Amino acid sequence: NYRQKNDINIIKANYLRAKVISLGYSIPTSTLEKIGVERLRISLSGNDLFTLSNIKDGLDPEAQGNSVTGRIIPFSSTLLLGFEINF
Repeated sequence: NYRQKNDINIIKANYLRAKVISLGYSIPTSTLEKIGVERLRISLSGNDLFTLSNIKDGLDPEAQGNSVTGRIIPFSSTLLLGFEINF
């Protein structure tokens, strides 16, 4: 009987997500003096890079919606590379 409450569609949604990761490195001034640069910093930043989960691939465990109707949109990742140069 489908009108009775049940937990047949409930799954464990344990997950681990890398929401934001940022890395930066400043090149030593002793190396930069040779090319006439005062300061050089390289940075890399990423958002939503990966999720470890037992949920179907591409589905967001934090999303609120109805997966039966296909309204859950997979999350997208962003990767940014930056350079800061002072002469």
